Amino acid sequence: MTLYNHFPGTGDLISAVLHRRYQDIMASLRASVEPAASAREHLRAVFAWHEAWFGAPEFAGCLLERALAEFGADCSKISTIAIQYKMTMTSWMGDMLKPFLPEQTAARTSSILMILLDGATIDARAFHDPAIATRA
Repeated sequence: MTLYNHFPGTGDLISAVLHRRYQDIMASLRASVEPAASAREHLRAVFAWHEAWFGAPEFAGCLLERALAEFGADCSKISTIAIQYKMTMTSWMGDMLKPFLPEQTAARTSSILMILLDGATIDARAFHDPAIATRA
């Protein structure tokens, strides 16, 4: 028996895997960030979570980003989940910044932070250096 018996096509199977990974990442991140005392500490916890992830033996980069790179934005079954992850993270970090930045500045800054996390994820995979997250 193959997994393909449970899905109409390859895109559906990949989409299900990505959706599960998205849920797992967000649950883990929220659990790491929630205990932090302040908005500033919440943001630090996001980067600390990434550093721990980058240092994990099974770390091989971001599955969502790799799927987006492989299939592109034209394959909506796959790209929608990867883009949703980026949008959720950006919005969430923007909410963390709102206590000390105007709303538009918080939104712009959170976009920059997401770009930094994307770059740190790629560099951590290339250079096997988990500390890249905290340097970002």
